[in-house]
Amino acid sequence: MKLRFSILLTSLLVLCLNSCHQPQPTKIISYNIRLSTVDDGPNHWKLRKQATLRMIESEQPAAFGLQEAMPEQLAYLDSNLTAYKRVGVGRDLGDESGEHCDIYYRAADFECLEHKTLWLSETPEQPSFGWDAACKRTATWIKLKNKTSGECFWYINTHLDHIGKTARKESVLLLTQWIEKLLEEEKLPVILSGDMNSTLEDPIFEPLLAILQVAQQTASQTDVPYTYNGWGKVNPPSAIDHIFYTGVKPLVFDNLDHDFGVPFISDHYPIAFVWKSK
Repeated sequence: MKLRFSILLTSLLVLCLNSCHQPQPTKIISYNIRLSTVDDGPNHWKLRKQATLRMIESEQPAAFGLQEAMPEQLAYLDSNLTAYKRVGVGRDLGDESGEHCDIYYRAADFECLEHKTLWLSETPEQPSFGWDAACKRTATWIKLKNKTSGECFWYINTHLDHIGKTARKESVLLLTQWIEKLLEEEKLPVILSGDMNSTLEDPIFEPLLAILQVAQQTASQTDVPYTYNGWGKVNPPSAIDHIFYTGVKPLVFDNLDHDFGVPFISDHYPIAFVWKSK
């Protein structure tokens, strides 16, 4: 009897260890939060901010990247989402002022090994306009390490210009070159997300699609790609927010057009991507 019990206990321990060593799913969210400094009437940030908290708290992402985030919005999230830490700087001066493209990550589960902000321009190390862009545009980078598994990945969050066609094209080419260099130096998974202000049919994405795949198109469980809703005035919404990846197994792409307590959480729907390591 004791021998049988010992064998059973050993079998259970083996199963448990095997289960513990299985790659665990990781989720990121890309979210154009819609800046708080414009008069959006019934859709103003003051009326949406609790819905944003509900979205993050219900989805529990490992990390999430914001676009159009203003200092007061970041301060609100910082004080309420205490499980997360934030990296990134404002696009105008490279400090806490102005519009941000920041990344939050769940600090109990992930360690930030490296982070940086680069400008989508011909002088990426300093705050600058790129080509024909109407605004200064940035990409925030973070290298995260899973504290349990030890696995690392790069997450890049960006926002391409809404006016400059040349700027969008050159920005994608610049991102492609940077990611190619990353992959040459270290074979780590790379996730790129953001408001691209372009649909995937736009030829500007051709260089990027040579090295990255599209989460919405390849995930085992996927959703409609339409993201820009214009507070319900754009029907159907435009598919201009995207998540790209390499080096992981795609599981789920989700367009978060759910009910978070307000008609619209933003003029863009957040999008989520869940994956496992290969």
